[in-house]
Amino acid sequence: FKNDAEMALLQRRAVEEADIVLTVTAMLRDRAVAWRGSDAGVFHVPNATSLELSSSPIKEAESIREIMHPRIGFVGHAGPWFDEQLVFSLAERMPDWQWLMVGGCGDQARQVLKDRANVHWLGPQPPDQLLSYMQYCDVLVAPYKEGLEVDASKLYDYLVARKPIVCTACETADRLQPWVNICNGIDMWQQTLDRLLHADNHRPVP
Repeated sequence: FKNDAEMALLQRRAVEEADIVLTVTAMLRDRAVAWRGSDAGVFHVPNATSLELSSSPIKEAESIREIMHPRIGFVGHAGPWFDEQLVFSLAERMPDWQWLMVGGCGDQARQVLKDRANVHWLGPQPPDQLLSYMQYCDVLVAPYKEGLEVDASKLYDYLVARKPIVCTACETADRLQPWVNICNGIDMWQQTLDRLLHADNHRPVP
């Protein structure tokens, strides 16, 4: 698409003309209903995770064995929705915290974080190997920019790993209470991560 205005126009036209509309958040469902003038054919279907992503302990990924603890893990694509400034500030404030970034990376996130020695870019990994990273992190995070209309699909995968989770406030995190710690602002993020990293339940799965 050439610009956001064109995207918005085509998106609305598709919603208005489709026989069935599936949305991943209640907010998007309400918007689709408003656009169509009826809730007929509009369904809220949140994301989920694969049951094949077992919670059984598996071997630690070789690429992270030499990275010290504490480890904070992010799994997903660090795109426009990713709050790289938040991660930069936290990594700068707490240089002993090691950030394990598993997945793709947009130009903005890489540019902001490229010089942080405690931010480790590990690249995309096969889905069946993600637990070999997640289970060996101490906390798993979803640092979105605030105010986004997203269904944070990575939270479902994080739950399978049985690790403490921290996420920017969003509808998915609200729905997954009390298993997700919700934070806004760098001070709240730092305090929550510090508390979780000092809790007994953050140690890697043996």
